[in-house]
Amino acid sequence: MTYRAPINDMLLALNHGAGLQAAVKAGHYGDFDGDIAAAVLEEAGRFASDVLAPLNRVGDEHGIKLEGSNVITAPGWPDAYKR
Repeated sequence: MTYRAPINDMLLALNHGAGLQAAVKAGHYGDFDGDIAAAVLEEAGRFASDVLAPLNRVGDEHGIKLEGSNVITAPGWPDAYKR
């Protein structure tokens, strides 16, 4: 199963549930608008789908370890955090 971020659901929740659309129309965020919000969510969704989701199995299989005061993550996760 491939993960796809629910961008339309997120936009609906932000615009109507959280009042983003009304706040933008009222001028509370300057040049920020619905197109920018959609673009940011699209890129975040792409990152979650293409980078993070494939690491879930690796994370489940390897887990994380605490060695002294260091946390050792599953393979692939350090690079994802850097990205």
